[in-house]
Amino acid sequence: MTTQDISAVGLAFAYATVALSLVFVVYLQVGKIMEILVSVLRMSVQLAAVGLYLHFIFAWNNPLLNFAYVLLMVVIANYSLVRNSGLVMGFFFTSLPALLISLAVVIGYFLLFVFQPSPLYDARYVIPIAGMILGNSMSRTIIT
Repeated sequence: MTTQDISAVGLAFAYATVALSLVFVVYLQVGKIMEILVSVLRMSVQLAAVGLYLHFIFAWNNPLLNFAYVLLMVVIANYSLVRNSGLVMGFFFTSLPALLISLAVVIGYFLLFVFQPSPLYDARYVIPIAGMILGNSMSRTIIT
């Protein structure tokens, strides 16, 4: 398995977008500079931790571990959906099966018909697809 590492220059370009945003925040006198800096620091630590963890998951590529990781992602996403939507936590167990079933159908479709990885449970496909679907589901559900 090969992965593409982000160079120091590439990382600098990524953080340059944040710096550009900060310039606009200062210019427009939004006043949220400290919140943005804390968010960027938190994001950086989270991405580093997830990247390290995913390195091992991708290397092991175990179907049970992949399933457990996706299930954990679904539970966390569902919790965030219920909490950020202003619903009572009783909806957690009502919305969990809907999220699980819809995710399984979409992942199944992409794995069987679009990507067709070998093996089918390849973590390099299953986990990013699940993450993108859950991320979009969370943002769309909370917005609407």
